[in-house]
Parts: sequence; structure tokens; C-alpha cells
Amino acid sequence: MKPELEQKLVNRFKFLQRGEEDKTLYYMFGIEHNDGWFDLLWRLFEGIEKILEQDSGFRILQIKEKFGSLRIYTNFTSDLIDTLINKAELESEKICEDCGKKGKIINYNGWLRCQCSKCLKKWKKMK
Repeated sequence: MKPELEQKLVNRFKFLQRGEEDKTLYYMFGIEHNDGWFDLLWRLFEGIEKILEQDSGFRILQIKEKFGSLRIYTNFTSDLIDTLINKAELESEKICEDCGKKGKIINYNGWLRCQCSKCLKKWKKMK
């Protein structure tokens, strides 16, 4: 994700802020997928924020793409948070990871990606 988009999320959601003590994959690598899922993450994090108590210790450990869809790992969870994360991960399977428009998971030479037809054409040209 572009650094400026990631920074918008970090500025808005306290549980994304990384301190010196956070030696997680998120701390080291940030958000490991393209910009198209930004709005999906924003909605998910708003939902999580409503569930959390102040200073609950909840942190995101990793945010990435895997097998064409969103994956989010946390240090603490609840049934409600798990439900929100699972819903977002399923929803990501229908949203182009690159642009955020309607997409579908495709297998292109062994790479699983969720893309719209326009972004798929661009991606194929790059490979």
C-alpha cells in the first residue's frame, strides 16, 4: 500500500500505531497489499474500534494478501472481532486489490490475485 494511504489509517486508528516494542511483521513491513483494499480496511477498522475498550492492548500483527484475498492477524481477538475480520477477508475476494473496483480471484501462471479485468490486463503486461 502506498505510504500516504497507510499513514491515513495509522493516524486514524490507534491500534495501528507502532511503538519501539512492537517487533511484529506489521511493524517491520507495514501493510503488504495494494491500494484497492484501503476502503475495506477503513470500514473494518471502524468496526473493530467500536468493539474495543480504551487501551485494550489490541494490535494488528500483520496485514497482507494471501491466495488472492486479505489476511489480517492480531495479538488479541474476540468472537466479534473475528467475525468482522472474516467478513472483510471474504469481501476482499470480490474487490480488486489494485483499484478497489469489483474483481474476482484469478489464477495467472500460479499467482492468485483478486483483480478487475482492467487491472489484470495491466498486470499481465508487467509480468
